[in-house]
Amino acid sequence: MTVVIAHGQPKSGSTFLYMTALEVVQIVNREEFYTFKDRVLGANTPTFVDKLTAETILEIDEKLAPGQTFVLKTHADLEDEVADLITAGRVKAFTSFRDPRDTALSTLNVGEKDRAKGETRWFAKITEIGQLTNPIQFQWAETRDWVRHPDVLAVPYYVTAMSQSTSVKLLTEFLGMGYLSNTLAADMDAKREKLPEYNKGVLDRFVNELSVEDLKFANDTWADTIAEYNALLEETMTRLGHRMAYTYYTRMRDAKIAERVAAA
Repeated sequence: MTVVIAHGQPKSGSTFLYMTALEVVQIVNREEFYTFKDRVLGANTPTFVDKLTAETILEIDEKLAPGQTFVLKTHADLEDEVADLITAGRVKAFTSFRDPRDTALSTLNVGEKDRAKGETRWFAKITEIGQLTNPIQFQWAETRDWVRHPDVLAVPYYVTAMSQSTSVKLLTEFLGMGYLSNTLAADMDAKREKLPEYNKGVLDRFVNELSVEDLKFANDTWADTIAEYNALLEETMTRLGHRMAYTYYTRMRDAKIAERVAAA
């Protein structure tokens, strides 16, 4: 195994998948992740990057001995040179994605929690959905090319929410460690209560939890983004063998949205 890129649309279950990948990497390297990082790669080697370049990946890869691996987390866009490394098999990459309306709700929730705790992160500044007009579109623009890349494992939040163990199995098999699937699925289930900013897998929370006004705003503001998301969700879930689940849950989602909007 080589360098693993853990990408994800913010608030799409990306931390859960990243933590799963860390478990795999620790088993492969036979050493605790951060101890390995500091010893082999150096204490200054990042575990998360805002901008992902081929140069950063190759610098890490050159320090790894045969059979060793490392996972690097990012929310960045997919640069052409990085895409080429993935296509050539020099890098493994996975991503996660979620309905823009759901990510907006999750961001608002985190902002509320951060303000209550006195945190000063970017999230704490978000108090209304209108502030997310550009960020949501930007985040999606940085995600869709990853989802579309044929050699990137794309895991919809729908799959993680329906069956957390399925997401774990998809990822471990993708990383060539399928024999660990059942063990890691059980381990991650036991740990999920401790995972940061992870709502334990609830499908389409926005349908019921956004106000009708915010729901209408989201539908109108991100109409093109939502259409792209739906198309990629259908394509991805079909490829993963969950076509019937996609049809069932999206019909329920759209019917409830129509009902709430009509009743307003």
